[in-house]
Amino acid sequence: MLLLLISGTDNSLNICSKTPQEVTQPENGSTYLAYIQSITGNGSSGSPTVSYLTVSTLQWGGPILAANGSIYGVPYNSDKVLKVNPSSDTTTEIQVSGITASNYFTFAYGFNDKLFAVPFGNSSVVPIFDPATDTGDLTTITSFPLANSNYYAGVSAPNGKIYFPPYGADEVMILDPQTNSLDNSTITGLGAGPYKWMGGVLASNGKIYTIAKDSTEMLIIDPTSNTVDTSSITGLPGGNAYGGGALAPNGKIYFVPRDANHVLIVDPATNSKDSTSITGFSGTTLYYGAVLGADGRIYGIPRNSGNVLVIDPDTNSTTTIATVGIFLGGALASNGKIYAMPQSNDKVLVIDTKANASFCDSVLRSGYMNKF
Repeated sequence: MLLLLISGTDNSLNICSKTPQEVTQPENGSTYLAYIQSITGNGSSGSPTVSYLTVSTLQWGGPILAANGSIYGVPYNSDKVLKVNPSSDTTTEIQVSGITASNYFTFAYGFNDKLFAVPFGNSSVVPIFDPATDTGDLTTITSFPLANSNYYAGVSAPNGKIYFPPYGADEVMILDPQTNSLDNSTITGLGAGPYKWMGGVLASNGKIYTIAKDSTEMLIIDPTSNTVDTSSITGLPGGNAYGGGALAPNGKIYFVPRDANHVLIVDPATNSKDSTSITGFSGTTLYYGAVLGADGRIYGIPRNSGNVLVIDPDTNSTTTIATVGIFLGGALASNGKIYAMPQSNDKVLVIDTKANASFCDSVLRSGYMNKF
């Protein structure tokens, strides 16, 4: 299959000359969406398929795409970082001194191309992984709050900082990759309690819309003013509702079900929600992570569902692809394939979207895409 790399049909769509952080700026939001629409408009060559890459029986989570084109899985229940080379579909397990198993949920991406591992809460150390050298630093950030399951995943904001919505904490954690500093005193008062928000999705308006797990309110973070809004989108089901989200070419955010019986569709332009267009799900802990493919469809990463969820935002219809194994998050590579990390099995899940075109690197590593 010939995979095209298209920068857009005119100069207004040529966002690929910008850096990932420049792509992420709100003033480029409409240009970003226009570019995404131009790429996904090329369609696909067929139905998506799945395959697997065998690894050890260790376990990884929340992967991130690095500037070298490789995808890195965080040690979820492992003492190694998992590196996937999409150009050869090979894997490498990288030993990092000081990493211990059962400590990290996901990687978060810094625009300096460093990866920051999010602790469960049983470690105060935030490992910084450098894909340029495949080495880790466990001595620079050592003051992460030591409490169980405070944070789950982070989002790279236009200001270059990473915002971690509170999973069990009372406050948003803000990490500055340039200074390796932590700030959990600027956005506070969100209520200490377990499993509120798992992570978030950056909308084209520059705001972060969080993945509501047990909370019945969606936390909306404005990185420009460091303010939050919990009153615009309410009445969510709670009870382990959603397990991931992705920004679609139409500008809406699709949140895949964890235990909910529906896909939640949020329109950031109006802060409206739709929980009735895509329904009929049953089961628990269905999907962990969602990724936009270059074919325009959103892929829900299977945890206990036994299938990849494929959402078509153009029609709000869904299909599934049967899978074997439990996975935690996925990342899109430049070859148009999505790589999902094995949480408790020995295989990386590879989803071939069959897209006829591919997103450029600056878009792939933007705050819109390169997250849990």
